[in-house]
Amino acid sequence: KKIVLTSSEAAVAYGKQNKLMYTENDWTNDRAAGLADYMKSKTLEERRAWQLINDPIHNLNGVAMAVINPAFVIGPSLVPWARYSAKQIEQLLQVPFNIPMLGYAVDVRDVAQMQIALMAQPQADGTRNLAMGIRMTMADVKRIAIQDFKEQGIRGRQWPFPTAVLRPFQFNTTVADFYPRLKGRVDYRPLHPEFYQYRHTDLKTTIDEMMTQLLKDRAIKTK
Repeated sequence: KKIVLTSSEAAVAYGKQNKLMYTENDWTNDRAAGLADYMKSKTLEERRAWQLINDPIHNLNGVAMAVINPAFVIGPSLVPWARYSAKQIEQLLQVPFNIPMLGYAVDVRDVAQMQIALMAQPQADGTRNLAMGIRMTMADVKRIAIQDFKEQGIRGRQWPFPTAVLRPFQFNTTVADFYPRLKGRVDYRPLHPEFYQYRHTDLKTTIDEMMTQLLKDRAIKTK
């Protein structure tokens, strides 16, 4: 009777948008030259879902749909294999710089509870919903992982990131998307905060629980 589609924040705010504030009304420009495949695929997937759900020929029974657009999903996992988030943590540890990219993360348990909340509320039908309960930088994530799991063999350099080196390359779509985030200029304003109140909002606790799980499952390498 109803679908809750888990899309991504990647379908909202990329492709040389040149904006500083995004809501669920915004869409990533999937036709931008040089757009990262991840952003493009997420955008095309969600656009196609809305096309199907709004087409009476394909949606004969009028099935409703709500969409959740999570930011960087973190927290402990129910599965032992490596996840996208795990790969990003590993990449952060390998890069010698602290990346001050300002953005949002969301605990996977909040994503799950938000899916249930959107399913249960008829007023959510036909809406997109950004999921981003924790304001953070990638430097924060890396610092917590290194500080709290040093004894378990987690290592990484934390040199300041020279953002100025990217300025001449802002014609590149990927750089143009991330440069203003590195400068802390981009933010988001969810349009439907009444649908769900986040429960897991402490970055340190979430990262600690995630790292404990990753180390237990050997999904992240130690040095």
